Order: sequence, then C-alpha cells, then structure tokens
Amino acid sequence: MSKTAVITGSGSGVGRAVAVLLNGKGWNSGSVGRPQSAVEETLGRWDQIKGDGVACSCDITDSEAVRAMSDKILWHYGAVEVPGK
Repeated sequence: MSKTAVITGSGSGVGRAVAVLLNGKGWNSGSVGRPQSAVEETLGRWDQIKGDGVACSCDITDSEAVRAMSDKILWHYGAVEVPGK
C-alpha cells in the first residue's frame, strides 16, 4: 500500500519539488495550491508516475476550504502519513 502526503504550495517552488520527489518514491500526493492549473501542471511533470495524485485548489487561510480539501483527500486515499516516519 502506498503512503499518502498532503503537500501545500505544490503549484510551484519547494512544494512542487516535494510533490515530484515523493511521487518518485511511490508516495501518493494530495497536492494543494493556487491556482488549480498550477497544481495540475505539477502532477503533469511526473516523469514516471509511481504514485497517484489529487490536485486541490485551496486557500489555506479559509477554514471551510481547508475542510473541503481535507475531505476530498481523505475520501480519495483514506489516510495520510508524515514523510520521514
């Protein structure tokens, strides 16, 4: 069974790099960022897809948006893990 991580800011920069790195190790990714198109572009950059990815657009300062994002990721994967554990 693959592990799953939620990665905020995955539409660019460090968040994108972490999403790509974890995918290369077989992790699934709940990739969160704004705009949605940037997060989808991150998922499209995976050279060799080893894990699954769900793109979520979310303003993490909005608690209702965070709840909806969490529900979507948990519905899709069932659980999330912390990398390094």
